[in-house]
Amino acid sequence: MLAAFVLLAALAQSPGRADLDARFCESARDNQAQLRPRLPITDNGERLDSFTPDCGQRLLVWERALVADPGLSVDQWRARREAGWSHIVCEIPRFRDAVGRGWRFTESIVHVDGSRHEFTARCG
Repeated sequence: MLAAFVLLAALAQSPGRADLDARFCESARDNQAQLRPRLPITDNGERLDSFTPDCGQRLLVWERALVADPGLSVDQWRARREAGWSHIVCEIPRFRDAVGRGWRFTESIVHVDGSRHEFTARCG
């Protein structure tokens, strides 16, 4: 999964917002094409099932499933996961800039109890 972030973070500098968004979208779609044949990917008790960019909505969605009980209550797990997701996204300057331009980075996870949880990164 880190490779996906590295690929998206390696965008060329560009002066205009529309150009930045177009390059970001193109990179996200390239990333999706590279990931698709390798899915699902299991790592650290989670399975990445899909990565979907929706450039018109400025939305990137990672869909995951937990394949191991996290050992926490759902509320504890949710709070930890939400903070962790924002940290992952906001630590990468190009992602943080994209969030500032209106892009949403959403992670959707199916918990072991069957409930679905969505986390949208918030960079403050």
